[in-house]
Amino acid sequence: MLLSHNKFESYLFKGLTLVGLFFSLSVFVVLFFLIRSGGHFFLTTKISETLLFDQWFPSEQLFGLAPMIAGSLLVSLGALLISGPLALILAFFYFYICPVKFKSILNIFMDIFLSIPSVVFGLWGLVILVPYLAPLFPPGQGLFTASVVLAMMILPIGFKTFVATFKTVPDEWILAAKSCSLSEWSVFRDIILGEYSRKLVIGFLLQVTRAIGETMAVLMVCGNIIQFPDSLFAPIRTLTTNIALEMSYATDLHRTSLFFCGLLLMVFVFFLLLLSRNESKEEYF
Repeated sequence: MLLSHNKFESYLFKGLTLVGLFFSLSVFVVLFFLIRSGGHFFLTTKISETLLFDQWFPSEQLFGLAPMIAGSLLVSLGALLISGPLALILAFFYFYICPVKFKSILNIFMDIFLSIPSVVFGLWGLVILVPYLAPLFPPGQGLFTASVVLAMMILPIGFKTFVATFKTVPDEWILAAKSCSLSEWSVFRDIILGEYSRKLVIGFLLQVTRAIGETMAVLMVCGNIIQFPDSLFAPIRTLTTNIALEMSYATDLHRTSLFFCGLLLMVFVFFLLLLSRNESKEEYF
């Protein structure tokens, strides 16, 4: 009986290992597919013009991605500027100030936020935020609205990351700070920000990594106009929303240009992950 049980565990372990290996290799399969599909566009167009040109008219063979690259970067930066400091403050409050009986409530609240589909955030922005902003800053759909909606989505990621960072702070440091009658703000400024800044940067980078690839929520509130925004409330279009809007009818070079957009997004994400990995290594060595 014991032997058969051990065999079952062995087969289960091998099966789970194969499944994990399959999903790990799928990342490289997706990357290969993007390179193969977008490579034709890379070879048949002047990439310098594509990355710097501001006109997107596929029917006229004009594939300027600059406004959409700028839109993706600006909306991600805007979301980070909103959610980053808020997540950091919430994490500090949760770990050092929040009463124990309320910690579980806040933790559950963040878990619920993480599980909400992105389309729900987009719907909230479309029916609540846009009608409120439209009379004040027409048309209501634009860079600021998309940044706010995206900030709500990435807030739990920053919160969880910063809480994990605070757990690594030695208790002796906090006790020593309290024995010196330091305020919570002094602990936050001199200990957390002073000694753990690199780990906090990793949390910010992970938030941007999540933000730059979001599609549906941004699609519903960004305005979807291909232009360089001239104000905080101007409509924009991002690389992800461009793919979602045009892939269904794109053909030939137009279609490969959308795969090239996906390849650019992969490059951005890999770059951010490398940055976070580098910050992590420098922290420990």
